[in-house]
Amino acid sequence: MKLNNKELEQITGGVSVWAVIGALAGLIFGVGAVDGYARPPRCRR
Repeated sequence: MKLNNKELEQITGGVSVWAVIGALAGLIFGVGAVDGYARPPRCRR
C-alpha cells in the first residue's frame, strides 16, 4: 500500500526534537549533580 503526501503528513508519533533535547539536558544535569555530590568543589580562600 502506497501513501500519498497528504496521508503521510497526517501520520503522528515518534520522538520529537524537544523530547531529545529534554532528555540530553536531563542527562547532563544528572551527571553534573552526581559529580558535584561525589567530588564537592573546595573553597579557594
